[in-house]
Amino acid sequence: MNTSKLFVVVILTVLLVFMATYVLAQQRPSKGEFLDATFEAIDTDNDGKISRDEYMKISEERFDRFDINDDGYLTQEEVKETAADKSEELKKKAIQKAKIRFDSIDTDNDGKISKEEWISAHPNQPQAGEMFDQIDSDGDGYMTKAELKDIISKAKEKREKRLQKKE
Repeated sequence: MNTSKLFVVVILTVLLVFMATYVLAQQRPSKGEFLDATFEAIDTDNDGKISRDEYMKISEERFDRFDINDDGYLTQEEVKETAADKSEELKKKAIQKAKIRFDSIDTDNDGKISKEEWISAHPNQPQAGEMFDQIDSDGDGYMTKAELKDIISKAKEKREKRLQKKE
């Protein structure tokens, strides 16, 4: 396997490991718990049943979120604007989650992740040390946020070049 392919594989593995460890670190509710919570949120009178009025209220609230000018109609522009706002909100949440994940690995709170911290955060990943070495571009034994951003940026550039070649 040539170096560029290995680099791409390492980048993708790092990204997948970050996502997987974050997901595993979060104690998400089971589907049953999620459904129960959703049901309880809709059942506003707590009678154990969802009435048509209760259900329609949720639908109206969703409609109202999209109807920016409150004229009782949805236009394509309103839907696009609301969707763009939601997209920006999701992006901000993803950045916040990535920061939380970084901070959870940085156990000594020095703003960088040592190789030991990285490996201990990935106990079931035998290649964790190799991944760390790829990300630690300056070889100082620490992974910084800047190094992570740089490697993700390089991966995006390579992906874009591959996509352009296919076109």
